[in-house]
Amino acid sequence: MLLIYTHKISNRLRYVTQQCIQNILKVDFELTTSVEDFIKHDGPKITYAKQPLQNEFFIESHPLLFEKGVRAVDVTAGQWNDIPYFFGVGEKSKIPFDLFAASFYLLSRYEELLFHIKNPKNEFKAELSVLHKLDALKTPLIDLWMHAFYESLREQFDQIPERSFQLNYELSLNVVQAFKYSGRGLMRHLTESLGDIARFNLNTFKKRFSVWLGQSQDPFLIYDALIERLDNTPIKLRFFFEYSKYLFEDQNISRFRSSLNRLIKSVADYKTVALSISHLGLQDSKALERERLELTKQIHRPIWYALHSKLNLRMPHYFKRLIEAEVRDDFSMGYADKIGFRSGTSSTHFFYDLDVEMVQPLKVHPFVMTDFVFANRRAAKEAFSDLRAIVDQTQKIGGSLRFVFSNEFVAETPGATYFENLIQFLDESRD
Repeated sequence: MLLIYTHKISNRLRYVTQQCIQNILKVDFELTTSVEDFIKHDGPKITYAKQPLQNEFFIESHPLLFEKGVRAVDVTAGQWNDIPYFFGVGEKSKIPFDLFAASFYLLSRYEELLFHIKNPKNEFKAELSVLHKLDALKTPLIDLWMHAFYESLREQFDQIPERSFQLNYELSLNVVQAFKYSGRGLMRHLTESLGDIARFNLNTFKKRFSVWLGQSQDPFLIYDALIERLDNTPIKLRFFFEYSKYLFEDQNISRFRSSLNRLIKSVADYKTVALSISHLGLQDSKALERERLELTKQIHRPIWYALHSKLNLRMPHYFKRLIEAEVRDDFSMGYADKIGFRSGTSSTHFFYDLDVEMVQPLKVHPFVMTDFVFANRRAAKEAFSDLRAIVDQTQKIGGSLRFVFSNEFVAETPGATYFENLIQFLDESRD
């Protein structure tokens, strides 16, 4: 067991050491404020404080983990083992920065709360983040810090074993419109058909009526084929269905449609089904809870997983709404239009609420990429180049690379081609 001496045990320190040492490194540890217990301990031990006790493994602490609330902090950058960092400390420290405070800053989305206090109606963009300023958005920075820290521990303590870490792949399929043409009422079908004619989209008009008359299959009905395609790959697949009444903002299929319910039940027989939160659910926690409970009734299984259907998060408000609706796991942490790690890690972590200084019962599962990055052929080429670099970097340190794609993108070209190339690449990367 690793013993960590500190001058004060705060909620922030408990949270970040649990995440970084226990969850990422899989190392048992204990925090103590007793100098006597620290001296007696004959296993691996480090000091996390302003000053070392003697000549032990010492990490100098930044004030952040012993404060409450948020304030503007200096995030001057440096380099350690070719890894960028911030919150640099003095020369006595074994590691040249406070990796626990820096990790907490990223995991808690400290900078986003600070931004929204000053800009309550604006969206936090990737370009505003400290990771973008460090040119480290495409790097699981916390994971790299922790594994470099682990190697430093192994150099000093024989009791720390060598370990291997596995990289996992997960796909969240976001299903807002389960069908492209079918599953609609007569009035909506006629309205959309008239819209096709008004815009001179005669080819779309013909396809729509062909599906409606049962002469051809709806283009979005790729669910069985997708399940079969991924069954023999290392990619874990989840389906997130929007399940609300019809909303103009989403153009979704109403949950009262029997065709949607049949589809969801058939998918749930083979894969995890979860909730893609509607526009209404994003505005009202009671509406969100109703969507979750109604979907639970349909598949006769509790729904604990959720995905922000638009992925334009506003934190911490979004996470607080999930907690009010009793959602336990969210898969929306990332930037829809950028490849990378919004919270600085590929590892699942709990939500820390800076407003009340407490860990909340909501697990956050970060994603690295969405289908938005495949805007055109050039963008797709750049996306695959970035992904290769990320996979090469993360294979040794482990974690989970998660992807969020819509059924609309996967069902039709050119998206279907890009998606198939992605599946082949991920499958081959595990060989």
